[in-house]
Amino acid sequence: MKIIITEEQSGILNNIINGVVISEAWSQKQVNDIIQPTERPSKADPSKGLYRKMIEKLLMDNISSLEEIGVENRNGHYFIKGTDNGSPLSYMNTHYGVARLFANYFNVPSDATKEEAVNIIGNGLQREFNDIFITGNELTKEIYGALGHSKTQGDKNEIIAKNYILYRHKDHIKSIDIVAGTGGALDKSGVDIVVTLNNDRKINYQVKPFLYYGVSEDGNTVIYGVKGRTPIYPHHHYWIFVNENKVLEVRSKNLKAGVRQRDVMFLPSEDVVSKSDNLKPWVRKIKEE
Repeated sequence: MKIIITEEQSGILNNIINGVVISEAWSQKQVNDIIQPTERPSKADPSKGLYRKMIEKLLMDNISSLEEIGVENRNGHYFIKGTDNGSPLSYMNTHYGVARLFANYFNVPSDATKEEAVNIIGNGLQREFNDIFITGNELTKEIYGALGHSKTQGDKNEIIAKNYILYRHKDHIKSIDIVAGTGGALDKSGVDIVVTLNNDRKINYQVKPFLYYGVSEDGNTVIYGVKGRTPIYPHHHYWIFVNENKVLEVRSKNLKAGVRQRDVMFLPSEDVVSKSDNLKPWVRKIKEE
């Protein structure tokens, strides 16, 4: 695979490879500055996570209708009945594009507060749930189009990761399941795979796509092109990075975000647990003078 990087990205990679870790805050604009679909619920601040909680309640309130069209809820995550294939609906509570569609479709005023915006969207979705999600209307195709890539890629990566874990650790595994895990309902920043060992110990895995990895001079394994913004939580025991049929398994204890989490992550090289036989470290080419 040929990697093309900009001059700015090249400078960032040089800093990281030379052992300099740059900390940079996210600056991505929230959808309409009011909906904030990725905002996590907070007991200390009840205004946080309103959009997430509204979507999660909406789906659970209509679970019987979803089951009739072959969608089931398992541990807070939505699957196509009888398979390990996730339903696109699982991504609806955190998807910026879908939040924007809802805001436009239900005519949320630009000066609405967060609470007002979530109420307008929630009431509209509850009122038109069957038309949108069961029968289907002009909005349905747009919603599933926006969710489709997340769903397709997420399914593929989780299944690849599951098969890899079985391949590497099969003698120690009693069971392995693709789940939503220990996060809130439908919380895809939680745990993607739970492994139960022969001694009944539970191991939680987070699955993330990546582009390539290298080894820095200061002894870090540097993982480039990580997609998404999932923080590293104490309940994550291991992370699995997936790139087509290439997999890198690492301990999460010392895993840190670099420039931006979806740009690069790093950890001590000894925390690499295992990797696919066809996965070779990326070596930066030195330009000839």
